[in-house]
Amino acid sequence: MVRARAKAFACILAAFFATWVVAQTPIEEGFVSVGDDVRLFYVKYGSGAPDLIVSNHLYAARPLATLAEGRTVVFYDTRGRGFSTPIHDAALLGMEHEIADFGRVQDHFGVERVSVLGWSLWGAFAQRYAVRNPDRVASVIALSPIEPAAEPFGAMEMLSPGPDFDAVEAYLASTAEDIDPFDLCVGIADIINASQVADDSVLDVLNAKACALPNEYDANIEFTLGTIFGSMGDWDWLEEFRAIDVPLLIVHGDQDTIVPEGIAANAEAAQNARVVEVAQAGHMGFIERPAAYADAIDAFLDELP
Repeated sequence: MVRARAKAFACILAAFFATWVVAQTPIEEGFVSVGDDVRLFYVKYGSGAPDLIVSNHLYAARPLATLAEGRTVVFYDTRGRGFSTPIHDAALLGMEHEIADFGRVQDHFGVERVSVLGWSLWGAFAQRYAVRNPDRVASVIALSPIEPAAEPFGAMEMLSPGPDFDAVEAYLASTAEDIDPFDLCVGIADIINASQVADDSVLDVLNAKACALPNEYDANIEFTLGTIFGSMGDWDWLEEFRAIDVPLLIVHGDQDTIVPEGIAANAEAAQNARVVEVAQAGHMGFIERPAAYADAIDAFLDELP
């Protein structure tokens, strides 16, 4: 039953991407080996060396498909997520791995200088990658990047509307022990992601797409993200971000769970930052308002030297 359900929703996933696949060519799919038998799934659109590397393929690829028009773009799934290798060893997860993986993907394609794009945690990690590799990064695009410091900004986020974990616990208590893992995943995602969007009409397709993959089940997300957050400690990257000397674009929703004060502090720290706020958009705003996000990113990339 579980295998059949997963196969059925894999077909939904393929259909979800169909309108993009026929529009963008050529297409190359594969894996980047990053050591310890871990491989990151990627999709490449365009020919030649990439102009842009984008993390979180599963969530970002379809909404940001138009970025591949006139450019070569690589979308990749992060460690233990999407179509990448499942990971059960916490030693293979954490912030340092995620930052380094931008470089490993870049190395795989043999590109000397590239723009990098990350969402949420990876929006901050992309900036840290640029600080460490100033000669390899042409620009950084951060979509709703996590606050640049735990205090006071991260603590402020805890006070803003976020996931209703009490509702999650109540849901788990009400479910049968033999519930289909897909159904369990969708039920939890419906609760969690409701706080991440301004328009919950996008959730049915989004959650079905994600829950087609065991890497996106709640237990795995809790493990992968929990390990990353644990590796961050009481983070404060503001001083480090002052060393970002490449163009930085921050795009976020006006109903984002990332607090405006954190966005402002991030932009103020960088030397050459631009902020675009998208109306009627939440933390997953690029899924809700893809054209607005893509337009902002296109305009930014088109101005690069």
